[in-house]
Amino acid sequence: MKKLLMLLGSISIIVGSVSTVIACDNPTSIAQSIFENAIKTELDRANEITTQLTAEQYKIDFNDNKIKVEDVIIELNYISPTHAQPGSFHVVFTPTVVGKYNQAKEIKSSYNAIDYDVQAAFEAAINDELIYANEIKTRNVADNYNPAPISDVEISKNYVEPISPVMDGQFQAAFTPKKSGIYEKATPRVSSSNIIKYENSGIQKKFEAAIDDELALVNGIINHDKAEQYSQDLVDPYKIPGVKIILKYISPTFQDKGLFYVIFSPKTNGIYQGTDSVPSQKNQIKYQPQAALKKAIKEEIQRANNIKTEIAAGKYQKDFDSGKIKIRDVEIGIYWTSSTPNTKGSFQVVFSPKTNGIYQGANPIRSIKNDYDHIIVLKDYENAIEAIKKEAERINSKEKQEAFNKKYYLNNFQSNRDVIPGVEIKTSLGRDHVTRPWYFYINFKPIFGGIYSSVGIEVEIRREFYG
Repeated sequence: MKKLLMLLGSISIIVGSVSTVIACDNPTSIAQSIFENAIKTELDRANEITTQLTAEQYKIDFNDNKIKVEDVIIELNYISPTHAQPGSFHVVFTPTVVGKYNQAKEIKSSYNAIDYDVQAAFEAAINDELIYANEIKTRNVADNYNPAPISDVEISKNYVEPISPVMDGQFQAAFTPKKSGIYEKATPRVSSSNIIKYENSGIQKKFEAAIDDELALVNGIINHDKAEQYSQDLVDPYKIPGVKIILKYISPTFQDKGLFYVIFSPKTNGIYQGTDSVPSQKNQIKYQPQAALKKAIKEEIQRANNIKTEIAAGKYQKDFDSGKIKIRDVEIGIYWTSSTPNTKGSFQVVFSPKTNGIYQGANPIRSIKNDYDHIIVLKDYENAIEAIKKEAERINSKEKQEAFNKKYYLNNFQSNRDVIPGVEIKTSLGRDHVTRPWYFYINFKPIFGGIYSSVGIEVEIRREFYG
């Protein structure tokens, strides 16, 4: 056991140790430089977005989760231009609170004005429907194709049904700007011209039978919360043997509806190779503030759920106070009761939508309320013995020594384990028969198995006096 020796008010630790201190002139500056280097490619790309065409492509890539940097939250701020006014584009890169760049500050790309481009606007408007139409390759899907209306766009289905096993059909969708509409001067577009067989081949039937249950599941996903849940649960896109599941999901926003569907594609060199891919229904997803709030706080609530010690709770509070923990339009309330050697601590975080924010109407979401035991540290032990230690340090006579022993029922042969829970106090008195001073030792020792046993340090005070 380590021992602290206190002699006439001084303290020395009787244990050998070697310490190495590494100094850094400006650790924050270094962290910022590392962060800037990590996002450089994406930041440069964002800075170069100056046209509607490139902005719309960036938005597509962003929604397809193609733009990502590890331990970085990327926020796209894009207002599409209209024929009446220009739009704007910028991207914000924020280090995650628990990631490797958490000492760095957020970085924003340049704010770029985006002029209206009628062709780019038209392409953006029809993009989702065009992609879906390109995937229509089977008779059942072609028969039931019902495009969602697009403002100022005429959508026509050019479908020639197959009439016999030897006479294939054909499917193609055409997108034409309406006269006097906002896309009037844009060039029309058509989807791929796909061959439609009269009857599915044997292997195509097996392929569609294999995906039947999953297809029925995704066809029924029309709510924001269910769409979010499916996107999180789809960890393995190859969970159906021989099939690749391609998720096409655009989360709805406060301003716009979202889009949800799945493409079932035969796996390359798999058991269904040569079959046609099958898309599910294309469902529009209406914005739900509760689902959006749940998604927005996902990272922070996971962190809060894992806080089960005093140290972790203190770190979270520190990060919050310094402004590192913040979520747009969300009030974050921390409910933390510190632990003591005799009482448990508790920690919980409540995420509430701000009034008039994008999550207005959602109910607050609470993290798990974690109760945790106190982890005894040296400071707790020092606090426990502090009052009696100070009293012992004032002993400067035989009279005061005897009063101290009497008060705490101590003598050379008797210790006390009741005055301070978890601590044994011992004293001993001796005399140097040459110089004649008295030596009085007071020893504080954690009791084995007691609340301070993990500290493992004895504290001993020696007083010297005459008379």
